[in-house]
Amino acid sequence: MEEDEFAHRIGWTVTTTGFGSRRYRDPRFDRLKADRLHALAARDGREEREVPGNVAA
Repeated sequence: MEEDEFAHRIGWTVTTTGFGSRRYRDPRFDRLKADRLHALAARDGREEREVPGNVAA
């Protein structure tokens, strides 16, 4: 549980996946994906596409 508390303190999400294992995720990766899609759309002259599940902080 010490790892879970640390992850929550720094803003990561913790998901239990079964058999006692956990998945830790830094939500900033969603922002990186959104930025990359925006840059690709701008380069190709298309409209910006929304990234599902992305929440701007």
